Amino acid sequence: MRIEIPDSPGIEAEGYKAVIPSYHEDRETYLARIEAEGYKVVIPKGHELQIDLDGPDAYAAHESRYADFLRLIAEFGLGWEPKRVMTGSKSGLPGHMHVTITLYSHERLGKHERIMWQAILGSDPMREMLSAFRVETGQKWPVLFAEKQS
Repeated sequence: MRIEIPDSPGIEAEGYKAVIPSYHEDRETYLARIEAEGYKVVIPKGHELQIDLDGPDAYAAHESRYADFLRLIAEFGLGWEPKRVMTGSKSGLPGHMHVTITLYSHERLGKHERIMWQAILGSDPMREMLSAFRVETGQKWPVLFAEKQS
């Protein structure tokens, strides 16, 4: 579902009509639609973070934050033993990545804790804001990836 914004100064002047996606699609409808479009849904396990990077700048910021994250885990003696796996995102655009970080030796992540770490590590801010609202409104699966079938 898409919502059209009829009066958007600056956009119409350039000959474009502003269109934004609707974020109110319930998760079960979203999952059914994504699977019908040929994508697989990846729901994080209890110790996993899912970072959505939307371009080269986001990737560079994530790399810097991840280096700090590793250093601070060691300095604080947390023993989390993170393992990171990167794959292309659903969009297939260059520099757009999905990053899964598994925090071994860490207790199961709470929903808010997962979203906090994902945001700190550079995940798409709108995605993390929406995930937080999904938690607050009791929606199922507030955090997930939609990825191309392999």
